[in-house]
Amino acid sequence: LLFSSSKNGGDLESKDTPNSANLEEARKRVFDFFKLACRALPTVMDIYNLDDVATISQLRSTIAFQI
Repeated sequence: LLFSSSKNGGDLESKDTPNSANLEEARKRVFDFFKLACRALPTVMDIYNLDDVATISQLRSTIAFQI
């Protein structure tokens, strides 16, 4: 599953995608997922009131480490 922004409001929706054909494609897909996740961080922080717990930079670093 790959998550992408829907056209109606920017919500995340899942869509089935085939496996990557090669390492280069896999790296691109991981980087695209990372960019999408980072773009969603301000919304996630607002929804879960994380401003007192972590910064966007800290969350971005955590995501990068997990990928």
